[in-house]
Amino acid sequence: TQIIAAGDGTPTNVWARLYGARDQPMQQLSGFLPAWCVTNLSAKGQLPLIPNFFDLVIIDEASQCDIASAFPLMYRAKRAVIIGDPNQLTHISTLNTGRSLSLMHNHNLMDPDYLIFEATKNSLYRLASTMIGDGKLIMLNEHFRSHEDIIKYSNDTWYSGNLYIGTDYKKLNPA
Repeated sequence: TQIIAAGDGTPTNVWARLYGARDQPMQQLSGFLPAWCVTNLSAKGQLPLIPNFFDLVIIDEASQCDIASAFPLMYRAKRAVIIGDPNQLTHISTLNTGRSLSLMHNHNLMDPDYLIFEATKNSLYRLASTMIGDGKLIMLNEHFRSHEDIIKYSNDTWYSGNLYIGTDYKKLNPA
């Protein structure tokens, strides 16, 4: 057995063969595992980069997801469901807006149609919602996680009172 570490001068073609040797058993294994749970960032090293590897990719909390880290998952998907809340805080980008726009300019992506891909301001949820249009958005308006005293503020402030608060208070911890 030989251990090969990244950055040890191993030629790229060796890495390609190693990943290729891993990808075939992963494809066979996928037939036995109907659901996989990964983060956007962990998919890179754990799953083969094969188009249509998954029938369906579901990305939850997409309002807090940057666009770039979701692309590898989307590439692997035949279809995708994007779930998020436009009223939640968006992701935090370590890339500043000036640098992002500079990169877009350098790659001729300053057309207004491409600005939705700008990495520092737009979440995956925002991108997806603009692509499908308001008529196809579904609002999940039932809330079961918080006491009414907590969720009422958000309901009144951001959801125009449209949330049904269905928390079972008997299941909450006593005061």
